[in-house]
Amino acid sequence: MKKEALKKRFSKPDDKDRPSCFFTLTPPSDAEEERALLRYVGDLARKGFSVITPQLPEDFVLTEENLPSLRRAFRLILAAAEKKHFEVGFSLDAAYEAFAVQQDDALRAKMLTVKEYICTEGERVRRKLHEGELLSIVGFSEETNTILDLRPFIEGDTYEWTVPEGNFVVREYLAVKDTSTNRVNNLSFPVYRSFAERTFALFAEDFAPYLGKILTRVVCIGVGFWGDNHRAWDASFGEVFEKRFYYDPAPFYPALFGYIGPDTKHRRAHLMNARAAMLENGFFRAIEDFAAAHKLTLAGTLTASKISASTLTAGDAVRALSHAPTALMDRAPLYGTNSLHIAAGAAKMRGKTRVDADFFRHYTPRTPHLMKKDVLNSFALGANKASFYVKKEDEKITPLCRLAATLSAVLGEGAQVSDIAMLYPLHHLQSRATLYISPVKPGFEYPATNSDADYMTLLNAVTIYAGHSVALLHPDLLDLRGHTKGGVLYVDKEKGAPEEYRVLLLPATNMIRASNLRLLLKFYREGGKLIATGLLPDCAFEAGDDSEDAFVRDAIREIFGADACNPLLMKDFCHNQNAAGGEAYFLYFNDSASDGTRMTRSSTVNEALNSLGVNYDVYLPGMPRLECTGALNLNYPDFHGVGLDRGFPGGGFLNYTHRRAENFDVYYFSNTSARAYRHRALLRGAMDVEEWNPLTREHRTRPSTLLLFRGDLYTNLSLTLPPDSALFLIGTARSDISKAEKIDAIGDLRSLHAALMSEF
Repeated sequence: MKKEALKKRFSKPDDKDRPSCFFTLTPPSDAEEERALLRYVGDLARKGFSVITPQLPEDFVLTEENLPSLRRAFRLILAAAEKKHFEVGFSLDAAYEAFAVQQDDALRAKMLTVKEYICTEGERVRRKLHEGELLSIVGFSEETNTILDLRPFIEGDTYEWTVPEGNFVVREYLAVKDTSTNRVNNLSFPVYRSFAERTFALFAEDFAPYLGKILTRVVCIGVGFWGDNHRAWDASFGEVFEKRFYYDPAPFYPALFGYIGPDTKHRRAHLMNARAAMLENGFFRAIEDFAAAHKLTLAGTLTASKISASTLTAGDAVRALSHAPTALMDRAPLYGTNSLHIAAGAAKMRGKTRVDADFFRHYTPRTPHLMKKDVLNSFALGANKASFYVKKEDEKITPLCRLAATLSAVLGEGAQVSDIAMLYPLHHLQSRATLYISPVKPGFEYPATNSDADYMTLLNAVTIYAGHSVALLHPDLLDLRGHTKGGVLYVDKEKGAPEEYRVLLLPATNMIRASNLRLLLKFYREGGKLIATGLLPDCAFEAGDDSEDAFVRDAIREIFGADACNPLLMKDFCHNQNAAGGEAYFLYFNDSASDGTRMTRSSTVNEALNSLGVNYDVYLPGMPRLECTGALNLNYPDFHGVGLDRGFPGGGFLNYTHRRAENFDVYYFSNTSARAYRHRALLRGAMDVEEWNPLTREHRTRPSTLLLFRGDLYTNLSLTLPPDSALFLIGTARSDISKAEKIDAIGDLRSLHAALMSEF
């Protein structure tokens, strides 16, 4: 899109730019309730929503008796949508799953359980197998970490085995019906595909005239591993595993629950990786297939925005969300900020430009002021489309709809620009994940976050403290589309020029894909810059002999140096470089986050970034540099109750995003803090700049000067952002570059705290 066309769209966004919404639908029981429903839905359309999706109450029980009233409600909503020109989504709520399971128990979700029998040396064990689909049966010695496959000793429904020397436990690993949740088996493609079709069939006559025209979306909320302790499973696991890793997983099931010896992390990483594939190739492939068959688009979110522990709740969060990139912003404010990085990284997996953000589902407190702050901030961190969970008390939501439409109109264009990329530490997370069997309290069950899962605090250190944009790269993406040249890491896109990264962040990880590391080693040898935090990898994810592990150790030593690889040595930091200009920092953990994870202080990360000699895309010298302590994993009442808001001026930040369009650049800045930003902005490149205000939809030309910093031209202009405000800067190529002032440094790039406490 040309700039002038985008300016018109900025002034008057298209219908497709408007946010969508969810509302709670209780099927009306009489004519008066039907009229109230129609008034409410019509009011939502007038407030500025483009797609309206009814959702059943969380405690709603669907029955044959109340199904007719629900069908009647959908007919009314769809007819109103056709008349008033808005679209409707259908949400596959838990109530439909419970109804389907009651109708056909074969659809019921399954979970992994363990039955064990303690036996003694020389004992002749003859026992009947427990009920359930047997996945593995082993004799396991915790003293020697010996695992014996007992499947050859099964005859019929009984196994008979003589215990060898040592103390052994017989463990049966079974897929059993999950009777605790009344959910459908979302790890099985045929089961979930069948469930979706059965549910749609309940409304076939009602939906048929509107499919693909008025009824345009299918929505799935809370996707993930259900059941007690998130032990959702399926008997197809062995087949899925062997297709990925070419060996039988059955003898290694004990690694899911505990230590089995030096090879534990390899086996566990493989097991958890295959489990993640079951969810992606079960639910996500099934629902995509279903949506395509009915001419619908797909939207949905994972189980929780505490993404740091996502391996246990949602498997591979990036690959899962790549089917419908959506960040969950559901507990005000800031809670869920981390999931924006995940959703933006997921979009890259499939070359998608749209990143949704679902706002306000469990928002507390629910005030227009905080709701506005979250929208402003989320669009600066990667979102470019909004969905709101609305309640009847949201009378003043029209201005927020207008704002979201304006932001979507502009930020839907172009590709995000970042100089810094982070490798998603997927295999480290998988190798650290341990299943468990424990009583469950009512409510969502949050698994503990591994103490060395620092990638979220590292992402926030770069954006919130250092003031730079960062892209999250999945290991698969590097394998498929990554390459390097001249100290620059490139990631190809389906269309257009590849993305370019000058710095690669490696968060704490004990395991890395050897294929990824070969690319990073080439990147370093050609002059690339790397920063690692907390823990360096010493083994490869790939299956096979020890040669790949040896390669990982040798390559990490070459990149980060011998000191960084010495566990007995502790320094402020380790720095390594080569003749081609390649540089690598290893930064030790030097703080603890509020959620119990270890971390490297943001000020330390910032110092390392500034020491690399890289000219970054954007500089905001006067931005508030806020030390991230894991507080963004807390919901707002807890965040406020323990006083963490005092470290965040007004509970907000200064953030930005940069997108490169066809013949111009879009910079979006938001200030959700209580302090005005009155300072400069330096934008790499020589540009003429216009300012577009998304709150007023006004625009004006901005004066600017040119600076020459370490060989790069920068556009220098004043930037004023009052509290709770935002603006776009639109840059086009500048022809006159003769008046550029040369500068040797950009000041104020660290906080006073960093100046006093720096380890550099």
